[in-house]
Amino acid sequence: MKQMGLTQKALAERMNCSQQYVSKILKGKENMSLDTLSKLEEALDINIIDDELIGHASIVADDS
Repeated sequence: MKQMGLTQKALAERMNCSQQYVSKILKGKENMSLDTLSKLEEALDINIIDDELIGHASIVADDS
């Protein structure tokens, strides 16, 4: 975040959540849902979850 010039407050605003929640995430004290991961990806314009891996996982699950 520092490299991007973002504060916790600015990230929280982008994610539409509280600064306290962002603080917990960054300290590793909060388990994130897929929805939260998606918001984080969008807010930082990054990919955390690779869509190809998700597609592969569903193919593997269908083969059982």
